[in-house]
Parts: sequence; structure tokens; C-alpha cells
Amino acid sequence: MSAIEEKKSSGISLEDFVPVPAGERDADVIVRPSISYWKDALRRITHDKVAMVSLGFIALIVLLAVFAPVFSRYNYEANNLTATNMRPCGEHWFGTDMLGRDLFARVCVGARISLLIALVCTLVQVVVGCAYGGIMAYFGGWVDNIMMRVIEVLMSLPYLLVVIIVMLVLGNRVPRL
Repeated sequence: MSAIEEKKSSGISLEDFVPVPAGERDADVIVRPSISYWKDALRRITHDKVAMVSLGFIALIVLLAVFAPVFSRYNYEANNLTATNMRPCGEHWFGTDMLGRDLFARVCVGARISLLIALVCTLVQVVVGCAYGGIMAYFGGWVDNIMMRVIEVLMSLPYLLVVIIVMLVLGNRVPRL
């Protein structure tokens, strides 16, 4: 059987093999401009509804923490014994505690302190981590190995504390294997 007869019997005809027109030869060339990593990340985040709602919520919390005195008429330390243990209302958005202090003002100041601690801790971690990693990279070898073991011990401490607390809470009720 010749090649032409084989193509006809398989359902493929010679008309299927027409040359590509000259204008369509560059169809595989990328026509979209190249974008940077950050532009692509921004595009992906802005198209994700959950991420945008979460970002809005985080921005609201940060704004409330930063501009707490503007949003609340009350001082977070001021006692008002005539307004003790109030439920949330138009005057006190989160209510008051047993000393009459406005809970919304106290939450805003607490959020401000929490954000400040988070930023300072992150900055300290970046500085110490870069310096520590730089020392490990510069010396290498046995210095790198020893410093890596120190990091592993430090990373295991929080988990070790959790295990100890769980063992204290459960006591001898955990079956031994």
C-alpha cells in the first residue's frame, strides 16, 4: 500500500496538509508584553475577592489602631463610675467595663500596641537573621554546621514548651505505649 492510499484509508486527506499562509507563521510569538513579578502579584491579588476583603479588613484594623483618638470621644484610661458595665450602644460602641472605661478606646489602643510590637519584632528578626545568616555564609564549614544546630534547638523550644504543658495538663491519663 502506498503512502497516499494509507492516508486516504486513515481518514486524512491531502487537503489537510495545506501550507500555512505567510501572515500566520508567527502565531506562536508572544504578543503580550512581559510584566514584572510585583505587577503580576498585584494583578492576581486584585482579582481575588477573598484577598481583597481580607486586605480591607486588615486596613480597617490598622486605621483604627493608628487613629484611635479620632474615632473615640473617650480616653482609654478615664473612669466614669456612672457608666459601668454598659452594653454596646451608640455612645459606647463596645460598651464599658466595671470601672466605666470605654472598651472601644481600650481596644484601639491595645491594637496600636500590638501592631507596634509586631513591627518591632519583625524588624529585629530581619536584622538578626540577616546578620546570623551572613556569618554562616561567610565562614561556612563547621561554623555553619554549629550555628545551624543552634537554630534548630531554638526553633524546637516553642514546641517543647507546648508538649510540656500538655503533659502537665493531662498528667498520667496519657496511655503509655
